[in-house]
Amino acid sequence: MRSAYRDSGLIEKLRKGNVEAYRTFFNEFYDSLCLFANKYLQDFDNAEDIVQEVFITVWDYRKDIQSYPSLKSFLYTVTKNKCLNFLKNDAKKNNLINGVELFTEMFYDAHVVEEETYRLLEKGIKELPDQSRKIIELHLDGLKNQEIADELNVSINTVKTLKKNAYKNLREIMGLLAMALMEI
Repeated sequence: MRSAYRDSGLIEKLRKGNVEAYRTFFNEFYDSLCLFANKYLQDFDNAEDIVQEVFITVWDYRKDIQSYPSLKSFLYTVTKNKCLNFLKNDAKKNNLINGVELFTEMFYDAHVVEEETYRLLEKGIKELPDQSRKIIELHLDGLKNQEIADELNVSINTVKTLKKNAYKNLREIMGLLAMALMEI
């Protein structure tokens, strides 16, 4: 699974100030970074504010970004640092959380892996053929095979076959996760 975002041409466009390249990376990472920041803050509104600040920082430092892996690392590291600074500066929250765990590398690493996994799984689901994608989404919503068949007006055997093939494709995609996470 080769991502278009790993294309050095897109990184080069970002470095040169191309707004469309910037928007591409924003769209790719915004939701995951908000969830990641929320792990630290337990406040989604503040998490969104911090991630917006992170993308301002990306724009400010765009000329220093050399590759897709360095961009990902930069995004997660800056998000973590901004969250920790927010908590340090917010004495009331800092007293309530007493967040020694929040300041550990293990907390950071675990949540980067979690968010990257969700992001890649979501992307994999979006890349499935329409009918397979609908079946997986309905299954993830808790519907049984017969309910999915009724919802989509197809046979239960069609649901079973498409679901089996979709999960096989997703396992292959997720199998590549280890390589993608090594680039963080």
